[in-house]
Amino acid sequence: MTPFLAARDLKLSRGGIQILNGISLGIQRGELVALLGPSGSGKSTLLKALGGVMLPDGGEVLVDGQPLDALSSAEAAATIGSVPQDDIIHTGLPLGRALSYAARLRLPAGTSEAEVDAAVERVLAAIELKDRAEVRISRLSGGQRKRASLGVELILAPPVLLLDEPTSGLDPDLERTSMRLFRRLADEGRAILCTTHSTDSLDLTHQLVIVVRGHLAFAGSLADALAHFEVPDAALIFKRLRDARPEQWAQRYRQSPARQRASARGAPTPLA
Repeated sequence: MTPFLAARDLKLSRGGIQILNGISLGIQRGELVALLGPSGSGKSTLLKALGGVMLPDGGEVLVDGQPLDALSSAEAAATIGSVPQDDIIHTGLPLGRALSYAARLRLPAGTSEAEVDAAVERVLAAIELKDRAEVRISRLSGGQRKRASLGVELILAPPVLLLDEPTSGLDPDLERTSMRLFRRLADEGRAILCTTHSTDSLDLTHQLVIVVRGHLAFAGSLADALAHFEVPDAALIFKRLRDARPEQWAQRYRQSPARQRASARGAPTPLA
C-alpha cells in the first residue's frame, strides 16, 4: 500500500551542518505516528521539510503519490496542516471568534456566513472545546490553547496533520488526554505525525519514528521498537540510543525485521 505521506531519502543541511541524513518514511491515513529522538536530532526540521516549510537539499516528499512541490500553495494548505510549538492563534480573543476570523481568512472567497459558522462548529467539536467557545484564549489551560491552535489547522479539514511538540509542558494526565484526541482524529482518517519527548502514551500510537542526529534509527510499532532496542519499556530507548553512533543505529535498522515489515506496509526503502 502506498503511504499517503512519504519522505524518500530526505537530506537537508544548514550552515554546513547536515541535519537530515537520507530520511525515508511513510504514513498512511488513519495512523497516529509519534516522532521521537534526543534533542537536536532534527525532528522539527523533518516536520518542516514534510510540510514544505523548508526545502530539502535532496530527496522528495510525496503526498498521495504526488511530489509535494508539484502542489500549488492552496492545494498544499488544504492537504497538510502544520501546528508549530508556539501558539498560532490570537490569545486576546474568545475561542469561537478567533476560529471564525481564521475561517474567513482560510476558506475560499465567497464562503457564506452560514458556512463559516458551520466550519467553526465542526472544529470546536473536533477539538472537544464547544463549551469553551466564549472563553478568551488567554484564559484557557495550556492543553486547551494547544488544541485551539490545532483547530485553526482543522478549518480546511486537511488529511495530514504535522504537530510539533503538541503536549510539551502538559502534566501526564493532560498529555494523555491530548494524545487520545490525536488518536481519534487519526481514526477518522487523517495521517498524523507528532513530535514528542514523552513515552507515556505511545501505546495510543500506531507507529513510532525515531531519529538520532538526522539518521533514521527506527520506524515501526511500539512492540517492534521494544524488541529492536532490547528494552522492556519505551522510556529506556533514549538511554539505549547512547550505546552506539547514529550511523550504526541507522545501519542496524536497515537490516532489521522491523525494516522489512515497514517495507511491506509500503514505506519507502532507505538508501544504503
